[in-house]
Amino acid sequence: MKLTIQTPFGFSEAGKSGNNEDAIYPNVGTAQPESRLFIVCDGIGGAHKGKAASQIVCNAFKEYFTEINPPKKKKAGPLYINEALRYAERKMQQHLQEFPDKHGMRSSVALIYFGDNNQVTIAWAGTARGYHIREKKILYKTEDHLVTLRERGENTVIPRAISGLDPVWASATIIDKAEPGDYFLLTTQGVSETFDERNLKYLLSQGDGTDDTNEAIAEKMKELCGQNSRSDSTMYLIQAGQKKAVSTTSANNKKNNAGKEVKETLATTGAGGVTTPTKETTDKTAIVVDKTPKSTTRKTIQVGKISRNPKDSSGIPDSGSPGKAILAALLILLLVGAALAYKYTTSKPEDIFLGHVEKGNLSLQKRDYTNAIAAFQDALAVKMEDTSAFTNVRQKLRNAKEQMLIQQGDRMFRDEKWVQARNKYREVLGINAQNGPIRQKIDYIGNMLGNLKLNLLTKADSLLKLEKFDDAKRFLYEALYIDQKNEDILALINDCNSKLEKTEVTLDLAVQQAIRFDSLGYQEPKQVLEVDPPPVTETPTEVAQNTSKPKPDEKPLAPPLESPTYTKPTVTTPVKPKAPSKYDKLISEGDAALGNGDFSTAKAKFKAALTIEGSKDLETKIAKCESELDKKAYNKMIKAADRAYDNKEYDEAKKYYELALSHQSDDNYAKKRIREAANKISSAEKQDLEYNQLLSEADQAFRKGNYATAKSKYQKALQYTSNTTSINKKIAECNRAISQMEGGSSRKKIKRAEKLCKSKNYNGECYAHLKENNMLYSMDAKLLYRIGQALETRDAAKAKECFTISASKNYSPAKEKIK
Repeated sequence: MKLTIQTPFGFSEAGKSGNNEDAIYPNVGTAQPESRLFIVCDGIGGAHKGKAASQIVCNAFKEYFTEINPPKKKKAGPLYINEALRYAERKMQQHLQEFPDKHGMRSSVALIYFGDNNQVTIAWAGTARGYHIREKKILYKTEDHLVTLRERGENTVIPRAISGLDPVWASATIIDKAEPGDYFLLTTQGVSETFDERNLKYLLSQGDGTDDTNEAIAEKMKELCGQNSRSDSTMYLIQAGQKKAVSTTSANNKKNNAGKEVKETLATTGAGGVTTPTKETTDKTAIVVDKTPKSTTRKTIQVGKISRNPKDSSGIPDSGSPGKAILAALLILLLVGAALAYKYTTSKPEDIFLGHVEKGNLSLQKRDYTNAIAAFQDALAVKMEDTSAFTNVRQKLRNAKEQMLIQQGDRMFRDEKWVQARNKYREVLGINAQNGPIRQKIDYIGNMLGNLKLNLLTKADSLLKLEKFDDAKRFLYEALYIDQKNEDILALINDCNSKLEKTEVTLDLAVQQAIRFDSLGYQEPKQVLEVDPPPVTETPTEVAQNTSKPKPDEKPLAPPLESPTYTKPTVTTPVKPKAPSKYDKLISEGDAALGNGDFSTAKAKFKAALTIEGSKDLETKIAKCESELDKKAYNKMIKAADRAYDNKEYDEAKKYYELALSHQSDDNYAKKRIREAANKISSAEKQDLEYNQLLSEADQAFRKGNYATAKSKYQKALQYTSNTTSINKKIAECNRAISQMEGGSSRKKIKRAEKLCKSKNYNGECYAHLKENNMLYSMDAKLLYRIGQALETRDAAKAKECFTISASKNYSPAKEKIK
């Protein structure tokens, strides 16, 4: 049955600043039960930048889902979401190119998409949130994306957001078990500040599945956000539902009753029809730890009251007797003691939480990331009213996961398990997309695997020409292991199978076979390895021997007496020379490879032998191979780094020097070169900044008609670039404009200028005439300089223009004095 939704309700309101930097889709009041996509975006960067960022991201995701590449029947999973994110980043890059002053704008995003296959996708990047709530239980909640920056010796945690400059990674989850009545919620920071999980569960527990109530809940949330939050507040509330067929009469009755109930609710609870979660109400719905011991029905003990019956209903003698008074006192003391004991032996949720966090921190210090992750997850599972400390724990959990994956990837990298290492490093980027060293390792592995695949395919092609199909298959499988989606390699494998009269394999089966490849050789899919049967020793049936072990208190039996018995004659067969064992063969092949300097093959052979039988000698040989491989890799990285450095490709050089350090961490040469490359990069970035600043100022002066100023700026910019063609064109345009202005002055205007500016009367009227008639460039440089001096105290901008034009004519007061 297709999943439907009720009418969605949302709002988007400005915070205390009065400028709403959030964006929402569909626009408030336009969403319908037929709508499938809902988006909220939280802009960052101020009113000028934040609003633009959130609107660009919101529109980009909407366009990708509805126009560029609609999901239709395919899943809107992590891959699809991040393709949409790349589209949004390109849109932001285009905007920044047109409006450079908006550098620094960023935006978070959260969205919900209801697919045609009853799957609900919740995706997000940054701190905008999504929820899936059912019957007072939060079944799913997104986890904020945060980045830790190290500034002035302190860690600062900021939201990770879409900027168009640095790529980010979006997270996504697919919910395929949504039920009618489930709530889906999208929020930005203002809503998250106002409502914690307890408040949300309480508010949504008042829903009855009708649009009127859902609208009242949304209005109440809007009201409380306006009262309590400083940040902008944006929200979409969507409830899943199945429309049920009802009779016309009952439907009309329900409609009338619903309207009446809503009016009564509004009258008693205020606007919105939802009671605000006060301390008294939330205590009834929140999950708390009950610290009082549970007991059955308690009987009241009355002390000091004289009963006329010899026994009361409990069967205890008259309460006026001394025995009962003592017994009552003892019972009271016992109950008080039990309560105190329970109090001091029951841990508070806060203590449990802190215990898990401390355990996780200790495990992190020991680099025991598995136990650290488990401890932080246990801490987050503790039910507490104040969850403000959870953000820090979530960050520690992410760091532990990231470090564990890096540790695993580095181990595989050292063992030359390139494909596995690359996959682990990709998982790291899924947690922290800003990890530069990991990106470099992935690039390095990708280049190396690409070259290796090319070599393997070349060898396979040579063997195919020689019709050595079995040997060619081996290289083809190794190439498929590197590129596991390559249909062309699969086709070549099946061509070999056809020539060898073997069954064709599917891509999945071929990949499984490729994954099983190791240094021991090649195995056909689903082939059963032959194992020699154990030798059978023939024993005469006439001789019975007791093979059971003696019991502890029992003496061992004496060996049987020798007696003449019939023995079956044995047939002697010639013994075949014993073939070398698999272990010996591996050792021999490893030693041969080691002698030839093929350390990768030698290491693989020795490690394979080590799985059969442990040996310190083998471990020593493996360590030697690893050391030689590290030296070889180090020399290769240093050579590539030096080449890049000499070519002034400092980014590339720095990357290779860092990779060299991963093989020899104590190498001072690589460390020194990394510092030098970093300085070169910093200097180049500074020059780029100055160059761009000069061009911007020159273009601005040119547009305003200040051609001398523009020409001066363009000439300075020439010092920062080797590509002078475009700048020289600009300078030529400035010269043409100046020439036109100088040549456009008529004789009459010149006489008027001489009259106004004679006798050193360099007042404002003189400058105004020159400026109005485009005569500033045609006047004598010395006269222009004096006009600038006269205007310097009255109008600095006009004075500066005169000085600039005068300087462009190579006039200098210092030269004048020398003359």
